[in-house]
Amino acid sequence: MLPEKKTFMALNSKHHLPIVGLGTYQMTENVSEVIKKAIEIGYRHFDTATLYKNEDQLGKAIKEVLSQGKISREEIFLTTKIWNNEKDDVEKSLRAALSRLQMDYVDLYLIHWPMGYYDNDNNLILKPLYKTWREMEECVKKGLCKSIGVSNFNVQLLLDLWSYAEIKPAVNQIEFHPYLQQTKLVKFCQKFGIQIVAFSLFTRGRLNVLEDPVIVEIAKKHKAKTSQVILKWCVNLGVAAIPKSTNADRLKENFNFEEIALDEEDMKKIGSLDCGKRVTFRICEEDFKIPLFD
Repeated sequence: MLPEKKTFMALNSKHHLPIVGLGTYQMTENVSEVIKKAIEIGYRHFDTATLYKNEDQLGKAIKEVLSQGKISREEIFLTTKIWNNEKDDVEKSLRAALSRLQMDYVDLYLIHWPMGYYDNDNNLILKPLYKTWREMEECVKKGLCKSIGVSNFNVQLLLDLWSYAEIKPAVNQIEFHPYLQQTKLVKFCQKFGIQIVAFSLFTRGRLNVLEDPVIVEIAKKHKAKTSQVILKWCVNLGVAAIPKSTNADRLKENFNFEEIALDEEDMKKIGSLDCGKRVTFRICEEDFKIPLFD
């Protein structure tokens, strides 16, 4: 059964996304144990990707829990993503992911980055987005995924995609936290019915947002954890989130963020922290060799 406290956001695909899930980026050790513990706590939304190299462990854990009959596959919302060098054949790539996950379908399949890849001669291989999206749509029609979407897309790319998409993108997964609020992008997506899902909500520990004096003050006011304050702020803005943790206590804290209530003053104070700091900038500049966010 679904936890009573669990809340959802309706996607334009007519499916429902659990408002808070568990991100698994760089989660490579004890993955099965973490996933099973998260399910026990109440998590039903899990986010992975080919790049993360943990789909097999994630799928094994979910399969084991499902075999016990305590929850059904329909209660799990599973997201995975296609990597840059997999776009030559989207269906083949998704079927490979499903094999690793030991699943017949995923609930959400995302284009991980609006990027190609460099071959051995340092040539950029870039497949046109409209061709990739057509193949994504075919995966929906064949029942391999329930919804499709994108990640790390800006307004210009979304406008282009929107102009020809038969199946509209249900989600745009982006870096989003108090130091990088991307207000214009969020408003645009919400206007067009594209659900924003926040990654790096706690800045992966690089920018110390959990220790920010403003966040700490608000947390003390509500007798809550700073992570809970940030999660509540995020959800109040209509943004879903996939915070990562492998610690059982933190998993519980994050899942129980709804127990606090932020007032208008709290929301304004957190809103004032936006300064455009991005933790994923290095990926584009060094790994992709492309200034994607400029």
